[in-house]
Amino acid sequence: MNDLYNEIFQNQGEEVENVFSSSLFQEYLRTKLTQLFDQIEGKKHLIFDDQVKVALNLTLESSALSKLQVEVISHINNTQPENLSADKIIIFIQPNVEYLDQIKEYLDKENAPKPNQGKKAAANAQQQPKREFYLIYWPKRTTLCKEAQDEKGITDDQIRIIDFSFDLIPIDQDLLSLEMPSSFISMYLDNDFSTYCYVAESIQRLQIIYGKIPNIFLKGDGASIVMDILSADEETKGINQDYSQSEFETMILLDRNIDFITPLCSQLVYEGLIDDFYGINGNLLRISDGALIGLQAGKPVLMKLSSENNTIYSSIRDQQISKSREIVTSSALELQRIKDTIQNYKQNKTQDDLQKCIKIVEKITKDQKHIEDHVNLQCSIVEKMRTIEFYKDLMIEQSTILGVSSSQALEYIEMIIGLGAPLEKALRLLCLQSLVDKGIKPKQFDDIRKEIVHEYGFRHLITMMRLNQIGILNKQDGSKNYWPKLKENLKLVDDEVVIDNPQDPAYAFSGYCPLTVRLVEHALKRQTWKHIAEYIKNVPGKQDFPEPSKYSKLQNKSAILVYFIGGVTYGEISAIRLLSKITKREIVVATTHITNSKKLIQSVMKNDVV
Repeated sequence: MNDLYNEIFQNQGEEVENVFSSSLFQEYLRTKLTQLFDQIEGKKHLIFDDQVKVALNLTLESSALSKLQVEVISHINNTQPENLSADKIIIFIQPNVEYLDQIKEYLDKENAPKPNQGKKAAANAQQQPKREFYLIYWPKRTTLCKEAQDEKGITDDQIRIIDFSFDLIPIDQDLLSLEMPSSFISMYLDNDFSTYCYVAESIQRLQIIYGKIPNIFLKGDGASIVMDILSADEETKGINQDYSQSEFETMILLDRNIDFITPLCSQLVYEGLIDDFYGINGNLLRISDGALIGLQAGKPVLMKLSSENNTIYSSIRDQQISKSREIVTSSALELQRIKDTIQNYKQNKTQDDLQKCIKIVEKITKDQKHIEDHVNLQCSIVEKMRTIEFYKDLMIEQSTILGVSSSQALEYIEMIIGLGAPLEKALRLLCLQSLVDKGIKPKQFDDIRKEIVHEYGFRHLITMMRLNQIGILNKQDGSKNYWPKLKENLKLVDDEVVIDNPQDPAYAFSGYCPLTVRLVEHALKRQTWKHIAEYIKNVPGKQDFPEPSKYSKLQNKSAILVYFIGGVTYGEISAIRLLSKITKREIVVATTHITNSKKLIQSVMKNDVV
């Protein structure tokens, strides 16, 4: 029994101690939220929007809300004035003016005189304390919301306004996110600079905990703006430039708009496939289509996708689907071996043996549930990947990346539009072709636009116009295309990538390596971008990096921070984890949010009006 016990639990105690601790951030956020709700005394009804719900799920257990006297929780879109309960009404939302009409209804209903109310009843009603309303904006109230409140007559006397920032939320042990998907449109379409301020503030808080970061790499105008904000704040406050106590050696700031190609590509690692097919919110997966055994019809379940206390998921999330299935099958066989071994310890064993046996059973029961979930999820994913539709889409995508004639891709796009495929699917391939070819030829562009209008409606002229404003979908204008040279010089395509035991981060996209990941790789291996500066200067956006002689190598154990402004894909995260393994450096990824092709296109399509 001792041998089996040590075999199962020994490795858990041998984990390498990292510089970064996600639990520290988790505890910080719990404390912040507890203090927020504690300052509002009494029984509470909490009303939230979609993104606040995700952030709360990532931060607090439902039991914690009960302890904070939150008796009722509901979504703002499903909460009518007559549904309000409890003495304290807390409305916790992102700064979206669309919600203010609903909030105005709550306040009007509360303050309206009751019909057919006698004098005595009216006097009693006046003596009863009125409900108190609190409007919490995450991360803060915008000028637009303030103006809309004034216009609608929502005054500070009626409702107390509170700004609250979740800051960076731990998604996994090496992954932090501001969980602000709306930031993509804010930055690239609305030219709203507030996201850059939130990113800068989150970096400042990281540096308060872990020390000033000595080496800064940046690429993209957004990354440059963030650094300008940080530098200006340091000058104003006179922050000490001592790096001796720093626990992060390098920060790499990357603006999403230097590489729009990657989020439009199919992710071929397990975690990326889950996100592409089902959509992961934070680290929670909502399954409702019968992909899991025992799932009742119409009854969705939530799965937490995190490596924390889940060695099965940790071992398969960054693998391609074939390898991840192999690992799960092997784990299932090992679990069966342990079960068979335990049968030999049922009789005539010491108390110590029995206690160890109980611990082993508890662990393998948990592991068995994880294995069952992923076996079924993998089967569902493989079934989707085996369709002709998926195969054809992937073939067109890969030929586009390789630079094969665009006519084949455009013909395929026109065909699927004619067949009424989902618009985001057609736009994904069209935008990918536009980015690789530096635009679509004018006549072909106009023909496809007409087909889109005919099949999907006039309102999607606005969708295409918005994609053009962002810089994802353009007509060719004769300007030089830097992509073929960039692809060649930075080796963004690896035809001989090994899937089972990868040594090149291109494995995450089956041979294509994102520009963002190559930049991280060069920063790690050479401590500078000077040797590739000539190649990346053609990529739009400012760049900065240390000179080789000025790179500060820390003597103490340290980590690397890679911050994506504008979103990161799970494929990129998996590729960076491989770099961490190869270089034996701890890397922490931070981002405004996690994205993929569907989320990106749908965010542009959202709220399109004629």
